[in-house]
Amino acid sequence: MDAGFIVPVLALITLFAGIAFAIWTKESTEKARRDPNHPHSGLAADGPTYPQGKGPVATHSVAPADEPRRD
Repeated sequence: MDAGFIVPVLALITLFAGIAFAIWTKESTEKARRDPNHPHSGLAADGPTYPQGKGPVATHSVAPADEPRRD
């Protein structure tokens, strides 16, 4: 086998693997969206609310640029 044959075959395999992964991810996302028991993101409008600095994303307080940090 020479490079003129193997490179296009590898490119097609990679392309089909990417398409299969995208379809699988789309299906799992749609399944999660349809599940009423699946937790919403903390960033979503209908997601859970957390006290200041206690959520899953915020791990420390962020001071405005003109104020010094107080950690």
